[in-house]
Amino acid sequence: MHSPEANHTERDAVSVVIPCYNQAGFLPDAIHSAINQNGVSVRVIVVDDGSTDHTAEVAAWDGWNGRVELVRQENRGLPAARNAGLACVQTEFVIFLDADDKLLPDAAIVGRRILADEPGAVAAAGLHKEFSESTGAEESRPIDQSDGVAEHVTTSLDAYLHELRSCATNDVFVGLLQGNFIGMPGAVIYRTQGVREERGFDVTLGACEDYDLYLRIARKGTLRLHDGVVGLYRKHPESMSRDPARMLKWSVRVLRRQSAQLDKVQREALHHGVLFWSRYYGTRLRDKILRNAGNPTMRLRAKVRDRWILFRYADREWRNTEMKDPVRLE
Repeated sequence: MHSPEANHTERDAVSVVIPCYNQAGFLPDAIHSAINQNGVSVRVIVVDDGSTDHTAEVAAWDGWNGRVELVRQENRGLPAARNAGLACVQTEFVIFLDADDKLLPDAAIVGRRILADEPGAVAAAGLHKEFSESTGAEESRPIDQSDGVAEHVTTSLDAYLHELRSCATNDVFVGLLQGNFIGMPGAVIYRTQGVREERGFDVTLGACEDYDLYLRIARKGTLRLHDGVVGLYRKHPESMSRDPARMLKWSVRVLRRQSAQLDKVQREALHHGVLFWSRYYGTRLRDKILRNAGNPTMRLRAKVRDRWILFRYADREWRNTEMKDPVRLE
């Protein structure tokens, strides 16, 4: 295991923090994509978040030639794992790459160049593509122009994200209030000091902690967008975004944390954002509830939880207009 204090001294180098919990099978792809960046010195910090598989062995492999540091901790969740990696970074720039995703070869140099040219910027977000776990095939278009994230998500929602990003150049914060068009954490590069001043990722959040950080940075006008495709997002059944109840709850809660001291335009944007997440995840959750209504193998507690989350977090306007088969708490 390499010491966290051992590296990251080059001013223009980029650190890539890879938190990993029981995803040792994906981890080599993520590490390879990070260390094989073009035109920039990269150091990798793998944070083993209490894995019970062979994550630590993968990260400590001699074949990485000392370019990968391993940090181990008890399982504390994704935000805490990212923060543990952040604490070890000694470079000016950092990328947080999920263990099941990959960077494209120019991701670090493109992002670093943008931040170097704009001293006031804390983060720069590019685009990403999706690829399939089963085939490995990449989607031919950036994610914000793809045909759908899941079977229950209509093309119009993805068109909405694409339009949102296109219009967000003038006001990234207002754009993000209406929906997370960034999507993949690894598509963002940060100025390390700026993330530390924001106190990193909020460990009290059960999901969407990356979205929360984007909003906090964008609110200060220090998040930049660029059109480079820099990451590959892996689609697989264990992805966190496959849980519509969890994602609906935390996406709406993260948005509502921004509700204080908003002007009229920002308040309207936040309302549209809650409507968007109600359609994006609420539709999937509603369909899940209807499918499982007569399922005797699903625990009653889980059924009640899903219904409570739908009615607690889905916007009332969406429920009144979109739910043709309303679900009742009985």
